[in-house]
Amino acid sequence: REREAREADARERDERDRRARDEETARQSQSQPIYVQAPVPPEKRGNRGFGVLIAVVAAILFALLYSLGAALLGSVRDPDAFGESFGRYISSPVFYVPTIAFLVFFVLLALLVNRGKWWAFVLGGLPVAILVYAVYVGTRLLQGGVMDLGPSEQALLLQRTVTFPDGILAGFLARELVTWLGAGISARGRRVKAKNAEARAEYDRKLAEQPDHR
Repeated sequence: REREAREADARERDERDRRARDEETARQSQSQPIYVQAPVPPEKRGNRGFGVLIAVVAAILFALLYSLGAALLGSVRDPDAFGESFGRYISSPVFYVPTIAFLVFFVLLALLVNRGKWWAFVLGGLPVAILVYAVYVGTRLLQGGVMDLGPSEQALLLQRTVTFPDGILAGFLARELVTWLGAGISARGRRVKAKNAEARAEYDRKLAEQPDHR
């Protein structure tokens, strides 16, 4: 009986120790902070890369239409001279300088507008057209040796240059291409804005579901 009593006491001590350990573990788990990983804010997507790509495509179209149109204008009186007129024109600064200027101005506009609406390109097409036309006039004047002429001759050369049809064509094409290809840029910009809004709403929802303690 004495042995049974000792065994019972030992079992009782073990049971008390086990309960004490369980209580201590429970207290420690309650006192430890619970860390929950917060959702990562969504990255706001832009539309500038696509805008630059469309500007490059527009510059290629500008170069094609501008060179063909100028060659046609130059061969109105002699249609057989179209090929010669085309080859001579595309190697001239009055062709490639306005073309490069159009690319630069359209790229700058696309970077500025980013996810903006179409009206930004409709309005922005006008200054781009004016700048391209001004570049054409300046290039044509330099080709005509304006720096070596007297004031009266410079004024006469300027008066003639501003009415050249290929310069007017350059400005017209610049305006139209920015306006209509800008519509494609703005359409994608709307989709990007919608996706950004959806991502932000999802982030806010997940953030609201987070527990108050960390």
